[in-house]
Parts: sequence; structure tokens; C-alpha cells
Amino acid sequence: NNYHGGEIGTSAPASGYYKIDLIGENTINGGQRGVFIDTSKEGRVTITSSVNGKLTINASSSDSSVWGIACGASNSVKTTDVVIGGNAQVTINATSNGENAQVEGIHARNVTIQDNASVNIVAKNTNNSTASQWVAGIFAKNNVTINTNGNIDIDVSVAGGDSSYSYGIQNGKTMTKAGNMTIKYKKAGSNGWPITGGD
Repeated sequence: NNYHGGEIGTSAPASGYYKIDLIGENTINGGQRGVFIDTSKEGRVTITSSVNGKLTINASSSDSSVWGIACGASNSVKTTDVVIGGNAQVTINATSNGENAQVEGIHARNVTIQDNASVNIVAKNTNNSTASQWVAGIFAKNNVTINTNGNIDIDVSVAGGDSSYSYGIQNGKTMTKAGNMTIKYKKAGSNGWPITGGD
């Protein structure tokens, strides 16, 4: 309810199912992460609202990788899902100035945006000069599902130098509907696409 503060998350070793029910306008100002779950156990983060609640996540670093919502970003095993639903309005700003740093708006096993939720993501790296790291709006190890009456806006067009690139949605295998969807991205050679993983 009108939360304005730092990062929210846990590194608990047990399974965890967490719900963020938005009321009013809320802001998370994190460092490398805004919302995070670091565990190898089964879990889910649900962000929802019945009253058009808003959440803005700001995550930034001068030299390291950055995630707006990081579920298993530091683990090779991805076991936590992200669901954004109801009438939630979520804005994510993720920025790094790291020369070899990855930037992602949302990172999880599966990501679902449903009901009437709207998501606006701006992810950028202003200084990346390598092709080994990239910028992504939404990354899921398994699948991204978009099935909402709300709007999806993703801007990953600032990815760094000439060889750098970005993806709007990685592993977007279930693109059902959105009120409006806009994706801005950066291509470098054969790398860089608005959506990958679909048929």
C-alpha cells in the first residue's frame, strides 16, 4: 500500500510462494535487483491488483549486471515463476553501464502476464561492447505467456556498441493476446530479435 523503499526478496532455502497485492502507487528502488528470489527450490512470485495498483521498479548499476525482477538469476537451476495479473500496472526500469554486463527486466523459469495487467519495461546497457552479454526485456528459461487485455511495452533498443544486441522477449512461446504490444530492440548481425522461441 503506497510502498516506497528498497529491494524486496529472499534467499530462503525452502520453497516459497509470494504474492504482492498492489494498492495505490508503489516504488522499489533497488541496486542490481528490485524484486528477487534466490533459491533452487520450487517457487512463484505473483504480482496482482484488484484496484489498478501500480508498481515501479528501478534497478541500476554502474558496472554490474542488473535485473528488475530476478528469480534465479544467480542460479543455473531456474525453479521460480513470475505471474503478473489482475489489474496490476507494472513498470520496470533496469539500467547498467557495465562493459560486460547483462540487463534483463524480468528473469525467471516461466513468466505469465494475464487478465488485465499492463507491463512497461525499459532495459538498457549504455556501455556494453561485447557480444557475450545482451539486454532482454523478459527472459524465461521455459516459456513466456502473454494473455492480457492490458498493454505490453518493451524498449531494449539501447544495448551498447555496434556488436551489442537485445531481445524483447526470450522464449515467448505462448503469445495469445495483448491490448497493444510494442517492442523496440537492437540488432547486430544475426543477433537481436523482438521475440524468440515461438513457432
